[in-house]
Amino acid sequence: PVENKRVIALDYGGAKLMAKLLCDDPSCHLLAIVLVNLTFAGIDLRKDLLSLSSSTDGNSSVALVESLAFALRIASLTKEEYEARIATIEECQAEITNTPAD
Repeated sequence: PVENKRVIALDYGGAKLMAKLLCDDPSCHLLAIVLVNLTFAGIDLRKDLLSLSSSTDGNSSVALVESLAFALRIASLTKEEYEARIATIEECQAEITNTPAD
């Protein structure tokens, strides 16, 4: 029921958590499917899911839309673009932890 979706997605932060997890692993189709299915819920839940929310740094964002857009962007990369992106991420992680990148 829509009432359960609202509690889990908004009150318990499920949609925000799934959006963050999707950004961590854009290849996780299950997360994308669940998030997209939430947009087919009742109109009130849809409005709340897509309303601007302030983050801790003072910026407003729509986490659901941003995470789905990010996953689509990653999915559309060529193999070379994806490998270059992974190399850059590994270099940044190595700098943060002061360990050499693989």
